[in-house]
Amino acid sequence: HGREDPDTRGREGDLAALGVPALICQGTRDSHGNREQVRGYHLPAHIRVHWLEDANHALRPRERSGFTQAEQLTDACRVAADFIATLP
Repeated sequence: HGREDPDTRGREGDLAALGVPALICQGTRDSHGNREQVRGYHLPAHIRVHWLEDANHALRPRERSGFTQAEQLTDACRVAADFIATLP
C-alpha cells in the first residue's frame, strides 16, 4: 500500500505489557513496524521478533527480492512451530 501506519505510539507499550511469551513474524517492509521502527522498541526478553526479508504486512515480498510469499509464509510457520515447541 505504501501508506505508513498513522498510530504506532501505543504498540510498544501494549507489547511490553504482554505477560506471556510471544513470537512476532514481521516483514522488513511492514508499514505497521519495520526494522528501524521496531529496533527502537524496548521489548521484554519473552517477546521474540523474526524478520522476513523484504516482506510487507501481508508477508508479500517484491518479486525482485528473490523470495515468494509462499516461501515467507513457510518460513514464518517453521519459526512459529519451533517457538511453540520451546514453550513450557
